[in-house]
Amino acid sequence: MKRILQNMKTGFGDEGGQTLILVVMSLVALMGFAGLAIDVGNLRADEHKLQQAADAAAIAGALEISQCGTLTAGTACSKMTAASGMAMVENGMTLTGFSSTTPTSTNLYTDCATIPSTTTDLTLMVNWAPCLAGSKTADPNYGNSKVVEAQVAQTEGTYFASLFGLGTVRLSAHAEAGLVDSAYCVYVLNNGSTTGVLKVSSGGQFTAYCGVQDNGNLDEKGGSHIKSTLLDVAGTITGSSNQTQPTAVHAPQVADPMNILQSEEPAFSDPGSCGSFTYNGTTFVTSDSKTITITSSSISNGTASASILSGVPLSLNPGTYCGSIDLKSGGQLYLNNTTANNADGTNNGSMFVFDGNITAETNAGNGGSGTNCGGSSCTISGQNITMYFANQGNMTINNGNDVNLVAPSAGTYAGVLYFAPPTNTSTLTIDSGAKSVWQGIVYMPGGTVDENAGGNLAAYTMFLANQVDLAGGSKFTIGADYSSLQNGDPIKTTVALME
Repeated sequence: MKRILQNMKTGFGDEGGQTLILVVMSLVALMGFAGLAIDVGNLRADEHKLQQAADAAAIAGALEISQCGTLTAGTACSKMTAASGMAMVENGMTLTGFSSTTPTSTNLYTDCATIPSTTTDLTLMVNWAPCLAGSKTADPNYGNSKVVEAQVAQTEGTYFASLFGLGTVRLSAHAEAGLVDSAYCVYVLNNGSTTGVLKVSSGGQFTAYCGVQDNGNLDEKGGSHIKSTLLDVAGTITGSSNQTQPTAVHAPQVADPMNILQSEEPAFSDPGSCGSFTYNGTTFVTSDSKTITITSSSISNGTASASILSGVPLSLNPGTYCGSIDLKSGGQLYLNNTTANNADGTNNGSMFVFDGNITAETNAGNGGSGTNCGGSSCTISGQNITMYFANQGNMTINNGNDVNLVAPSAGTYAGVLYFAPPTNTSTLTIDSGAKSVWQGIVYMPGGTVDENAGGNLAAYTMFLANQVDLAGGSKFTIGADYSSLQNGDPIKTTVALME
């Protein structure tokens, strides 16, 4: 006991090695933290490389959207996956077996396929229309065919962490890239045999809540008025008008943003494709040699006729119709969409092919001479429909007749109301009533849109034509509200990362 008390007074002089032990233990801990920092730093660097590769793969894939045609569930686009794989190579990451000459790999997955949980290889998932999140709530781009999703994953080794049983870590990076909305809704494409012109005659008023791209010249007459968010003219401007938007002269021409439609033209052969319809017990066979005349009281084509039933106007189902359709004396034509709505309320629409002209020329009640529609307005309407005019077919709506035409909100022809092949150099004449609706894209790369008068209450309208003319005194408004469309603005012109 005395010795213990003595040591308490004088200290434990024989335990001087404690400090060394504490220092050694601290060094071990510090080395552990340093090792952990090295592992984390290396993993973060590897993750950054994966993210760069994922970004590049998504952008490369999105650049191929316009070359991939129509999105079909469960079917990958080889051009898209090849581009995404090459973007990986350019970022120093090569999938097993992948090369520029053999752009495939067993480690390249599509359409949210299941990747084996045991794989340790570098893998790439390319999804045309994001699907990994599982819903639009989790990912606003879910199911959007204008967006490409890429996920890159690779197993990386560790240093210090392996001492504690964590020898490898599976890292992944995710990116989405898509086509960005166009700034324009009117394109004078200047594709035809004659120089394309945007022409606004004296007193014409053209209002667009979006931009106008004129690849040709602008011809303005005194007293005309152009209002848009921007106006880019590749050629020259003649005349003068009241303009409220920034205007660029000798601006760069732009490529046709909807040329993909030329590969989506419906199959047509004449006369093999010409269809028929039945009304009030009478079958009408369409052909190039016959004109179908529709009035408020009858339908006829020269060889067959039928009386119009009270309250039951002619309603055509999707199909191919040859020859001309002429509306007279209050005649009504309805284009019937037979496609059911999608789960989100959008609709893929129905296709109507016309190899001839649709005409509703004169309405005496709106200032016409009365030779066609007379004192009663003729009517053409259709919801979620696309009209394709083969050969030199076209539509002429004059003198205030009623039009209510709306393009599909989803599917291959989302937003496409009226289109024709580049070889069709005809004119679409719009002179419809003040409450008319022309909702969708009018695509006439070789033709002319001739806007004579009338109104337009559509949420959105787009003109893409070789030439666009606005007659003197006409007033036409183009909206830019694409909220009804499943993927928004149907024209996308540039690519950007979206996530």
